[in-house]
Parts: sequence; structure tokens; C-alpha cells
Amino acid sequence: MDAILSDHSALIGLGIVVLVFIGFALERYPPEVIAVCGAVTFFVLGFVNGGEFASVFSNPAPITIAAMFVLSGALVRTGTLDAAADWLVSRAETRPIMTLAALTAGMLLASAFMNNTPVVIVMIPIVMEIARTLKVAETRLLIPLSFITILGGTCSLIGTSTNLLVDGVARGQGLKAFSIFEITPIGLVTAATGLIYLVVVGRFLLPDRSGAKEAIGNGAREFYFSEIVVREGSIAIGKPLKEVTALASRGIRAVAVQRGTETFRRDVGEIEIQRADRIVLFASPEELLTLHASDGFRVARVSNAASHDEERIVVEATVAPHRRGIGRKVSELIGVSGSGIAVLGVRRHLHTPGPTLHDTKLRPADQLLLEGRPDAIARIADMNDLVGVDITSARPFRRAKAPLAVGALLAVIVVSALGFASIQNCAFVAIAALLLVRVIDADEAWRSIRGDLLILIFAMLAIGMAMEKAGTIQLVVGFVQPLLAGAPPFVVLIVLYAISSILTEIVTNNAVAVVVTPVAISLATALGIDPRAAVVTVMFGASASFATPIGYQTNTLVYTAGNYRFLDFVKVGAPMNIIVGLTTTAAIHFLYVA
Repeated sequence: MDAILSDHSALIGLGIVVLVFIGFALERYPPEVIAVCGAVTFFVLGFVNGGEFASVFSNPAPITIAAMFVLSGALVRTGTLDAAADWLVSRAETRPIMTLAALTAGMLLASAFMNNTPVVIVMIPIVMEIARTLKVAETRLLIPLSFITILGGTCSLIGTSTNLLVDGVARGQGLKAFSIFEITPIGLVTAATGLIYLVVVGRFLLPDRSGAKEAIGNGAREFYFSEIVVREGSIAIGKPLKEVTALASRGIRAVAVQRGTETFRRDVGEIEIQRADRIVLFASPEELLTLHASDGFRVARVSNAASHDEERIVVEATVAPHRRGIGRKVSELIGVSGSGIAVLGVRRHLHTPGPTLHDTKLRPADQLLLEGRPDAIARIADMNDLVGVDITSARPFRRAKAPLAVGALLAVIVVSALGFASIQNCAFVAIAALLLVRVIDADEAWRSIRGDLLILIFAMLAIGMAMEKAGTIQLVVGFVQPLLAGAPPFVVLIVLYAISSILTEIVTNNAVAVVVTPVAISLATALGIDPRAAVVTVMFGASASFATPIGYQTNTLVYTAGNYRFLDFVKVGAPMNIIVGLTTTAAIHFLYVA
């Protein structure tokens, strides 16, 4: 048995890798499960020993990727992206061209320095709102949103996890580490080519369907119906409601102002706020909790003492379709009075509750946002047939600390670009500082890290090492080298780009990056081409996923949100893959080979 494994190790290794890629394509199991099984197979067969298997955890790339996830999470937590979105939406109707240009530039810039997945998650509802304002189908803008963030991610080393991972693999192969802006000139060429294609050609290929609006709705179901009371000393007093910064967010829509026995519903934005005014509004859970945490407003009927109780939690609960509770007003819920429980808001699918929060008559499937001590919440939920009680993932924005989050990211970029410290070390220092000043809490920081992605990366690093130990890389290079012998370097780069891009459309891009990078380095060395050129080619090829909705996570996100068809991506993305690929390889050839 040992003789068979030793004599045919390269072929056996190739077979394992092929099976791993088939597993990725079939999607019967999550990709990280497939990758772990592949890595363990190499280990069990003895192609790597325990020490070598454990050494992959010393690779700096996955740790750096995790750190960048936390920095991205801090930007989301402080409402930085949400503030930029508010600015865009407010100008969409009066300056549509400027809004789309600013949106494009902002997405390119944001995705160049932070993980593009949270960028797209935050921007999908904003882009849909802009589309409705401009009276165009959401399907005309959502695919470009994903493509633009992919293009932006190629403009710096920290733009995508793929870039960082390829850099880590290349360093493991003995190449010098990439600086943060080394690939920027090529990335700018790639981004410019992609944008020109989308404007000149792509816009004629994008579907023009309103399916996204019908499938997703207008976003109202994400908003809670609530009311807030203006506290004495609030900076909102004396200002028209529309000029109150805390209420000007896109995630808040005021519908009425109650003053004594009077209720004002017309021209709400023009009403001058007075002390003790009760403002009836719809708000996202994040914005509602932000108002709840402020000193100028009181949400629902929560006393000052109760609001500072550290044991209080915020949960979401659903009204069950049973007799108890149905038809009762919120103020009549059994056991709420005197329990310390506060009903912060009510959410009803496609219908408006009312007329006020506490006069809302509950219906089956209504969702309540509750605050109180865990034991009291459990008791009230049982007494009123509330089900699905769970701590909400929504958190109040910490907008006052947004400059610190932005400053931390800029510091990482500048210090690492100047060569004073590695990206990894800079990111760790920045994270420590953000945690100390409470820009983001520890539990939020760790939740922002995608554990499944890190497991996938570590497993693929083990597979890449095993391929080298088994001789699989040499086998592949030995097969391909004669086919490309004598070919111009530009042709070799095109082949490497095409292999990386095609595989990325089928399986996860990080797996492709780990497997193809060592092959590309060995092949380039054998053919007398600068290995650095080959590595950059793989880096860009593994990020160029435009032709399918499954090759890159941002494509999958807009695919679902926009109610697209699979062929919509093929129609728009396949020509873009070819055009962007040719231009990118030409730029790589010019900078590294010519």
C-alpha cells in the first residue's frame, strides 16, 4: 500500500483535488466541509504529517483577512456606510446623473479598502430605493452594484480576501510580499475597463424587469411602527422636524406629531418640535435602538432608571395565531404593566399598525420589539402567546465614533503603505484601539468574522501544501509546460487568467487562488517568466467572476435580491469576463514582462 501511494502520489493528489472541485460544483455540502475533507484525506494518506498540517495556521493571510472583517464591521456599526447612503438617496431625484456617478465612485473606493460583502449587503436596499426614485427597474442597477464592488476590490491588496490569500501563498513559495498598492495600477485599468463596458455595452444587456420590487417589497416590512417623546433639553426643541439630524436618517419616517390632545399629520417635516411632543414614526430596528439610546428622546414608556439597567435585553417576538392576545391593544398585553417590559415597536407585514403604538390592536404574525429583563420577557411571552422570542441582532449606531472607525482604517492603509509595519500588525493595533474606545464591542467584532471562510482558507492552504509534497504541482506543470513552450508570455498570462476565471465561476474563488497560485509560480519559473506576473494574473483572474451568480458572494446576494435569472448574469458577465481579462493581462504584461 505504501509503495502504491509513493509511486503514484502525484496522480492520487490530482484525483483528490479534482474530487474536491467536483464537490464544490455539486454544492451538496458547504464548501468548507468539502475542503476540510480533502485536507484530511491528504493527511490520512500520509502526504503531509502532523507538523506540516498544523503549519498552515501560521500563514498570515487568513489572520489578516479576519482582521479586515472586523475593521469593516466597525464601519457598519458606526453607521458610516448608512450615512453615505442617506446622502445619495437625498440627491437621487434632483441630480440623478451625479447620484449614480457618486454611487459608483463610492462603491469603488469602499470596496478597495474593506470587505465588499458588507458593502453590498448595506447598499442593496439603498440601490433599490434609488432605482424607485429614478423610476427605473431595480434589475438595471443591482448587477452593476456587484460588478463595481468586484472591480473595486482589485484596486488594492486588502480589497478582497482573494488578494490577501494569493499574497500569503506566494510568500510561502518564497516570493517577496506585495505592498498594499503594488497592484493598484493594474486594478485601475481593470476597473476602468469594466466601467466603460457597463456604460457602453452592459446597459443594453441588463434585464429591465420590476421583479425585484415585487419580490422584495418596498422595505416597509423591515420598519417598526413606534413613537418617541421629546425629552426636556433635547437639541431638537425649536427646530422643524426635517432639520433634526437624529430624525433625518433614511431609516426613519415620521408620520405624525402628537401634542397634547392634537395630532398633526400634514407637512410633518415643517412642524417645530416642542418639549413632550410625541412623534409617531416608522424606523428600522437599528435606528429605533439608536434613538432609544440617545438623551434627547424617550422611546415608548421606559423610565430613566430602567433604561440604564445593564441586565435589560432587546428581543424580537411574534404574536402566535392563538386566542390570547389577538385583538388586544399593545397597552393591554397581560402582565406588562409594572413588569418593567417596554414595547419599543410593532412590525406588521405589508400593513400599517396604528393609530398609535399603544393603541395598536395585535394580529397574528405581528412582530414586537421588546426590552426588559430576560426573566420578565419570558414570563410576558408565555402569558401572551408570543413565539420566536430571540435577542435581536440589531444594535444602535454609534455615529459619534464614526471618525474613529474611519481613522483606524486610514491609519492601517497609510502605515502599511509606507512600510512601517505589515498590514496584519497594523490591523491588529487598530482593532485593539477600536475595542478599547468602544467603537465596536468584542462580541460584535468576533461575529463580523466569517468563520466558515477562515476554515475554508486554512483547509485549502493544507491542500495546496499537500499538492506540492505529493508532486501534483510538478505533474501539472510538466503536462502544461510543453504545450506552452515557445508561446509568448502574453499568451501564457492569458491562459493562467482564463483558468483562474473559469474555475472561479464554478467553485469558490479562495479555493481557486490557493490551488492555482503554486502551479502558476512553478509554470512561470519553468517558462522563464517573472513569477510575480503569474501571481498577479491569478490574483485578478480569481476575482473576475461576472458570468454566473454563484462564483462570487456579492453576485449571489444581488441574484437573490433582484429576482434575476441565471442567464441574466451570463448575458452581461461573459463578455465582460473576456474584455476585462484581455485588458488586465495586457496591463500585467506591460508592467511585469515587457
